[in-house]
Amino acid sequence: MPGHFAANALPIILRQEGYSLEMIGCLGMISLPWGLKFLWAPLVDRFGGESNHYRKWVVAMQPLFALTTLCAALFSIREDIIMVAALMTLSYMFAATQDIAVDAYAAKTLEHRDRGVGNGIQTAGNMLGVVLGSSAALILYFHTSWGTTIAVLSSITMLLGLPILFTRERGSASRSLASYGDIISFFRIPGAARLMLAVFLVLAGVFSTMTMCKPLLVDKGYDWDIISITLGIAPISGVPTALITGFCIRRWGHSRVFAASCLSAAAACSSFIPISLGSSSDAIVYGALAGIHMAFAMLITVLYTIAMAFARPGREGSDIALVMSFSFIGGIAFVAVSGVVARIFGYPALFATTAALYIPVFMLSPARDTTQFAGRHDARDADPESTNIGRLRTSPQSK
Repeated sequence: MPGHFAANALPIILRQEGYSLEMIGCLGMISLPWGLKFLWAPLVDRFGGESNHYRKWVVAMQPLFALTTLCAALFSIREDIIMVAALMTLSYMFAATQDIAVDAYAAKTLEHRDRGVGNGIQTAGNMLGVVLGSSAALILYFHTSWGTTIAVLSSITMLLGLPILFTRERGSASRSLASYGDIISFFRIPGAARLMLAVFLVLAGVFSTMTMCKPLLVDKGYDWDIISITLGIAPISGVPTALITGFCIRRWGHSRVFAASCLSAAAACSSFIPISLGSSSDAIVYGALAGIHMAFAMLITVLYTIAMAFARPGREGSDIALVMSFSFIGGIAFVAVSGVVARIFGYPALFATTAALYIPVFMLSPARDTTQFAGRHDARDADPESTNIGRLRTSPQSK
């Protein structure tokens, strides 16, 4: 929720405070740790012991995440924006570290056929976090204060970490010798290089659109409460979308769903063009906001499923983090320049550009499912040579 507050509600607050579009775009860099988490993911895979390996990381990161967020309440959004941004960036780092552990555990636990559904459920929960972290928090901010809003968010985050204290990790973590050399060896996996090119661009369009559509609504004169309610209702559309996407992946495979998600994202981004031109109704605005969140839910669900398909035994956290980091780095980079594009060329040109980004992504999308690694998680040797990726390509299972 604090992360969604920074990504979705903060741009509106900053626009109200008179910050420029360039500044709002640059502050999208708050979530940069999410794009750099692959740099410390091998440490999460390697250290933690065989008993409750990933649970230890989750439990340790939760209070750090919440307390760092709470510290931002001590500063003014108007006078101490640099300090607020620094604290939120640090909180993102703790949250990203926790995410590495959760993803690795999910990859080890879920069977291949269940990963689409599992990631659909995860994304559905994520979209509920958008509702609470953006709309509810934004309403709270406008009716109370910055400090109260951040204090409530951090308190809820801490409370949500309590259930994990009463659970135990299923099974035990496999022995892992994950290292930084695995970052290079990952690109030798068949299809990985092509995948990473597509992944780098895949979130750029939706991230930029989701960030800049908020100051667009402010500039169009929408009332603050209307914006808050709208931004709260729209992400709900992503909940059933994520669940349906998960079952579609099980039925048709992640390659086809990935291609369909790209087309949906292009349509969602382009739907903001008539809004920016001023020739739209409230219904079109609501539909566009719902559409961009639906596209986001589809992309995130299928991305995590593909990342799990590429994850190697003993390096699940590292490999998933690398794939997802590339997608977030690309998305954050485009968000950082989106404000400049909007100011110089206007909102219509920005949204046309974000939609056009999905043309190369669609062309680079996987032609078929990556199944050569699926179901291979019984091979727990972490040595790169012993996984023998080349042999997997010609194994009876691959055929």
